[in-house]
Amino acid sequence: MSALPGGPPPGTHLQWPAQGQQVERLRSALLQALEAGDRAALRAAKQQVLAAAFAPAHGGGPPAPALRLALRHLAWQMAGLLLPREGRSRRG
Repeated sequence: MSALPGGPPPGTHLQWPAQGQQVERLRSALLQALEAGDRAALRAAKQQVLAAAFAPAHGGGPPAPALRLALRHLAWQMAGLLLPREGRSRRG
């Protein structure tokens, strides 16, 4: 099982294939950074998700409702993605 379940929330129907591709591209960037253990890439991917979810669309208005919902769902999922601190000893 991956750290980040795929796809938009149930009942969300993205109108255009490009919307689904955008969500999947952002999700993939998060997973790649997480798997690589790359803190800078994970931070950058998180910032991209937040910008896409909350920034105005290219036309100046908000993103389409289904896309906005899918991106916000992804933002909530990624909120808990953390990498362990480097150099920290494990107690056991």
